[in-house]
Amino acid sequence: MRKLFLILSLMLVLIAAGANLLFAVSKSEPYYRAKIVSKPPAETQNAPGPAEAAPARSAEANESRQPAAPAAPVATQAPAPAPEAAPPAQQAAPPQPQAQAAGSSDSAYDSAMDLLSAGHYQIALDKFKAIAEQPGAGPLRKERALRRMADCWFYIGGNSNQDLLRAADLYKELIKEYPGNREENTLAVYRLAKSYEGLKFYYEARKEYERLTAEFPGSSAAAEALFKTGEMAYKVRQFSDAADQLRAYIDKHPAGDYVKDAYFMVADCYSQLQRNDISSAWYQEILKRWPEWEKIPPDELYKLGSHYYRSGKYDEAIEILTLFLSMRPDTDGSQSGEAIGPAIGPAIGTDVCFMIARSLLEKGQVKTALKFFSHMIGTYPKSMQAAQAMIYMANLGVEQPSVRIPIFMPGSEANRDPVQAYNNLLATYPFHELTEELLFHKGFALYKYGRFEESFSTFRYEASKYPQGRFKTECMTNLLQSADIIIKRAYSRQDYLSVTDIFLKIEDDYLRAATADKLATVAESFQKVGINKEAISLYNNILKSGKAPDAARLKFRKAECHLSSGDLDEAEKLFAEALENYKKDKSSSAYCKKYLGDISLQRRAYDKAAGYYTEALAAKTEFEDGAAVQRNLALALKQAGFYSKALQHFQNAAAAYNSKPERYGADVFIDSYEGMGDCLLKEKKFKESLPYFKKAEESMPGVAEVLWPLLGEGKVYLSMRNTEQADRVFAALREKGGEEFWAKIADYTVKESAWAMQYGRILGR
Repeated sequence: MRKLFLILSLMLVLIAAGANLLFAVSKSEPYYRAKIVSKPPAETQNAPGPAEAAPARSAEANESRQPAAPAAPVATQAPAPAPEAAPPAQQAAPPQPQAQAAGSSDSAYDSAMDLLSAGHYQIALDKFKAIAEQPGAGPLRKERALRRMADCWFYIGGNSNQDLLRAADLYKELIKEYPGNREENTLAVYRLAKSYEGLKFYYEARKEYERLTAEFPGSSAAAEALFKTGEMAYKVRQFSDAADQLRAYIDKHPAGDYVKDAYFMVADCYSQLQRNDISSAWYQEILKRWPEWEKIPPDELYKLGSHYYRSGKYDEAIEILTLFLSMRPDTDGSQSGEAIGPAIGPAIGTDVCFMIARSLLEKGQVKTALKFFSHMIGTYPKSMQAAQAMIYMANLGVEQPSVRIPIFMPGSEANRDPVQAYNNLLATYPFHELTEELLFHKGFALYKYGRFEESFSTFRYEASKYPQGRFKTECMTNLLQSADIIIKRAYSRQDYLSVTDIFLKIEDDYLRAATADKLATVAESFQKVGINKEAISLYNNILKSGKAPDAARLKFRKAECHLSSGDLDEAEKLFAEALENYKKDKSSSAYCKKYLGDISLQRRAYDKAAGYYTEALAAKTEFEDGAAVQRNLALALKQAGFYSKALQHFQNAAAAYNSKPERYGADVFIDSYEGMGDCLLKEKKFKESLPYFKKAEESMPGVAEVLWPLLGEGKVYLSMRNTEQADRVFAALREKGGEEFWAKIADYTVKESAWAMQYGRILGR
């Protein structure tokens, strides 16, 4: 029995031991991910911590700053800030790190906390890491060690972005892995936001500050987080969102630690958004609350002066910005020329000086402004503002050339020779944000100086390089104005090729902007140089727009192009339409009939052609090509068999040609004399016809058209049965013709004459 009792007792002990073992196993957790505890680079000595105090072992210090509260706010009227609300209730105490269980002791953790509190962050980090990596470490102990590791990296990160990134990554992981620990996670979210802010990851920082106010509204850092949400939006120039968040902070915490900063930021947000009336109301409220300008922080004073400058209140801007310079004598201006944003940058001295100079210029104090610009160029020669000052001095040289500064002052050469100044700056900044502005001002200066071709080329280059640039509207306006002047001058001197060249360089833009009259000038120029397809396209464009002041005239010009291109059907239709419109205009009607006669002549409708020409000449219109019209009428009459009438008009054509031979080509002279000879030949007046053929043939030797009069001369000799002389003429025709065609013509004419002599009498019976 005793033996059985011993066996049962042993079994109970073993069962109890097994239960304890199972309990211990159930309490353990998988080892945390390696990336959470990645070992930082070794350091030879402890880096100093940031200005913020290290956390105590038993409680975390309040992370938010606590300056003295300003005087009670004053209610304002819209659109000024909303009236002050009642002071917020007492905020909750700052979050505390998890303490150890009562009666428990962890000497390793306590020792690491002592090092952390003393600012020995790297040594503390190594100890916390050893605790977290210790095999069999309890989950609570490991969590606490990991959180303190993140804190160590957070404090080391004051001097190292890499360590700040480690802190941010670990805080994110801790918040995700241990979501139930609200007190610690409040601190983790806050420090995660601070880490992002320190890294200048403002979008991420804003997201975490918003999370803090949404998930932990009772935190002591909630008020600061609300302010920081607006500040982060301000830093990334999301001014509308920033203003809304900052106003929410002011409404909820009217006596808060950041209320003064919030007021200035809200005012600047509306100024940046160019809502100057609202911005001015906020600045007025600021000056009521903090009336002593000298006590306003210099950076905020700068923003106030900038607001006055942007609002066009130049007197106030000069006063405030001058006060700023007196309060900040150390602002000697950076040579880097870094731009000024919501936060004050290193180029503040040059920026303030530039705004003062611009304000003087806007007030009409040109000479004083020039001196101020000159001072900037001499004092800060490598800054961006110095380059901009040079541009303004050059611009003033173009717009107000009578105002000058002494030649020995810096920048005076830009004021005296603006175009060269622009060229020098373009050579310095060939691919820069200033390039577009420099090209624009150079083009404008060239335009003002009457150098329109150079102005056109400059604006055209700018338009192609910066099609969506900030000067695109003004650039295109000046480009088109330069083009108009060049086209007008070229057209007046009958340089039609230059007109078409300018148009083709800016065709699309000119089509959109030019008036119907200007487009008609270009179309006519294309017509003059024989590019009928382009001319027709332009005439169609004008006619379709419905803005043509003289549609009949355009149809007439278009018909001329179709006629020159050999499109007789379209030409005839358009001339007929124009003729209907010109019933009361004798001169225009005569021109329409003349062209309709040309079309009929080409179609060998000789009677119809003769009718049109006769009516055209009856109008007594002085045609520029009057000799050609007479010649064409004579040709139609001759082909219709009216030789006497044709002879008369050939004589008229010859007389018109001889009076102004410079107007016509050789064909009019030759056709007229050949026609007279041919009419006389048809009437069997052989001796009378011969001199006309000879004159046509001898007048312009070497011209291809004289071969026809030579043929006529041969026909006369054959008709006179002077075969010997006829053979000489036909031999000359074969030699001068040089082609098989003329040889065949000569042979055919001889055979036809021989046949007519042999059988003509029989046929005539």
